This record gives sequence, C-alpha cells and structure tokens, in this order.
Amino acid sequence: RTAIEHGARFVTLLGRRDGTTCPKWIDMISFLRPLDRHLMPHKSGNMISFECWQNCYREAGLRSPKCWEDGLLKPNNHTISVSDVAFIAGFHGLFELRVGEINRFREDGLGVELKDGSMLDVNMIIKCTGFHLNDEVPRLTGFTKMQPYGLLDFNMNYGAEPLLDGGQFGGSKDKTQVDLDFSDITEEEYKKGLETMAKFGFNLGYIEPHGNPFGAGGGGAPR
Repeated sequence: RTAIEHGARFVTLLGRRDGTTCPKWIDMISFLRPLDRHLMPHKSGNMISFECWQNCYREAGLRSPKCWEDGLLKPNNHTISVSDVAFIAGFHGLFELRVGEINRFREDGLGVELKDGSMLDVNMIIKCTGFHLNDEVPRLTGFTKMQPYGLLDFNMNYGAEPLLDGGQFGGSKDKTQVDLDFSDITEEEYKKGLETMAKFGFNLGYIEPHGNPFGAGGGGAPR
C-alpha cells in the first residue's frame, strides 16, 4: 500500500504463503451488525459478507487465499489484513500477489530468481515481513502462564500478541489444542457445579462462550 501511495508503477507482494486481506468495509460492517446475547452476528449475514469478499478478489484479479480452499478464514498464526488499496490497485493492474521465496539476485541487478526457478523483474526490493518469537519471558518473569488479559502477578502485566490460530475469529477448524488443568474436576462435577449456581440464582450466561466484539485486538473475557 505504502509503495503505491508513493508512486510505484507496479508492486508485487511476495510471501512464503498466502495471507488474507479484506476491504475496509468488510471489516467495518462487522462492528455495525447486530449481535445476539453471546455477542455473535447472524451466520446468514456472515455468508453474504464472505461472498462479497470473494467477489472483491475476483474482480481485482488477485489470487484468493489458499487457506479458503481448506475452509479456513486465514492461515494459522496470521491475522487478517485490512486494505482497500490492495483491491483498487489490483483492479487497475498495479498490484499482484505471488507465493514463493527468493533464491538469488540476478547478475543484472534488475530482478530475482525464485526458488521455483521463475524470474521476477524488479527495480527495488523492500523486506518488510518476519518476526522472532520471544521465548525468554518465562525465564525473565518466572511465570509460565498468564491471565487472558495479560496479568502475570500483582503489578505485573505482559503485553503480547496471542497465537492467532483458526479459532481467532470464531472458526472451528485449525484450533490449537490447549490442555487445561481443572485440578481433577470431572465433567460430572462441573455440571453439578452449574446446577448449584443456578439453584442459588447466579447468572449462568456469564460463563457461556461468547464472541469478541472488539476484533483481533481485543483479548480476554468480553464480559
């Protein structure tokens, strides 16, 4: 987006795998749609939005994310990018998406060879992706677990992006399995506890699964 906004005649976005990008209105309308008591929008509206989203890719001449073929909204450990410029530029022939990795720079300095043997003519290369996991936090803090809102201990909070798996936006596929320790509480005992809570008039709605109305940036319990 930045390259096109600054006058680039053509931009190729090359990545090791497909990401997922949506137009701004797809993202914005998700905040405007009515939610049920579990903070979830109606599924029929999701289908209408997704069909329009697919059409944006087709009409812009951009390749659709490979993960959609597998029934996933986005790849594992990725969020969803939001950009109108990608689709506008694709429609006007200024932008393309490619999957691959650079093998070497050409001798003429005006292109690269990818690992699949194909060539890509370029005047400029901008490396703008990649990150390193910070696995030193448990050693530095002495904690291996934290609350979903970032709290480690009294007056100690850790801000980090969670694993962005298939369940990030309520998906049922590609969820990362997490083993939880309930201190040997059985399923029968858990159900009995719910019955006891209801008997004393507690609102069981507070412990039911809920959606996240704040999108990817809002972590922790919404209620």
